Amino acid sequence: MDDLREPSSDSSETKALRDEVAQLVSVVWLCLCGLMVITLSLGVFIYRNDKVLYRQMEAQKPYIIEAQKRNPEVLAIVTELQKFGAAHPAYASNVLARFNLQPLASSGLSTGGAKK
Repeated sequence: MDDLREPSSDSSETKALRDEVAQLVSVVWLCLCGLMVITLSLGVFIYRNDKVLYRQMEAQKPYIIEAQKRNPEVLAIVTELQKFGAAHPAYASNVLARFNLQPLASSGLSTGGAKK
């Protein structure tokens, strides 16, 4: 117990342990710095991709508005198909799910289903 309390005893084992601890500290600092560089690089990459995507969306906006003005019938057909999907679950799970569309609640009109 007395050997542990004496700071003046600096044997070769304690010197070797201190050297190893110093090396471990430098390795930890190197890993932390590397992690910071990777994190910053990933952040910049995601930010730049976000900006590119935003610019592409802004460039496509006039075309989307023009298509909506020129073909309102097509959009009406999609709405009717979604209403049909609400009344027919098999259609909704097969066709609408393939195009990531959700069935809409029908307006109470019969779609030709079986009568009781």
